[in-house]
Amino acid sequence: MKNIAIAALMLLAISPAQAAISAVAWGGVDGKGVDLFTLTNKSGMEVKITNYGGVITSIKAPDRSGAMARVVLGYESLEDYTSTGYGGRYGAIIGRFANRIKNNSFAIGGVNYKISRDAYVFSDAPSKPYDELVWTAQPVDGDEPQLV
Repeated sequence: MKNIAIAALMLLAISPAQAAISAVAWGGVDGKGVDLFTLTNKSGMEVKITNYGGVITSIKAPDRSGAMARVVLGYESLEDYTSTGYGGRYGAIIGRFANRIKNNSFAIGGVNYKISRDAYVFSDAPSKPYDELVWTAQPVDGDEPQLV
């Protein structure tokens, strides 16, 4: 019986992973629920992303020998991302311009353009940075799980 259990465990260890997406409640911000989604592909790669700021909290990928390794920086709890001492933007959605309009200027094709700040301030823009908003997230399961 013991040999059968060991063989079953070995078979599970070498069988391909199932692609899937799951969600767990991860806390709340501004009265809105925050979830942590885990997406896994058939190769066993795993990405954890939250609807708070679209933050990628973890990516684990197999190395050449199949051992899983964490390949991005991230925190384990929502409180780490919302604390007053947090000053980073680890894995977050960064916004419309991604700092491409630093000091009210940008370059296209080697030509520098200077614009007024009013040119890229929108009245419908959120009052908080994108990485501090709770987004609506829709998990899509299947062969290639997605978070929309």
